[in-house]
Amino acid sequence: MILAGLDCARACAFWPSDAAPVATSARRAGGVLLVEDTEITVTAAVPAGHKVALREVAPGQSVRKYGQAIGRATRAIASGAL
Repeated sequence: MILAGLDCARACAFWPSDAAPVATSARRAGGVLLVEDTEITVTAAVPAGHKVALREVAPGQSVRKYGQAIGRATRAIASGAL
């Protein structure tokens, strides 16, 4: 998909609280993923099927995927990071 001159792919967040949507196709570092109306610039290469931080996650904060807590961040995670 081309959006505003950028090569974009989608990522699926299945629950509004999800902080870790799943990339539906591979992206290079600096590539853009779309989650609904939000654009995420990925900070590293992302293989299809991997999760990417939708927003910043603070150390100790719960990380959610598919609406479920899948763990706690052990360090700060920037938006777009794996």
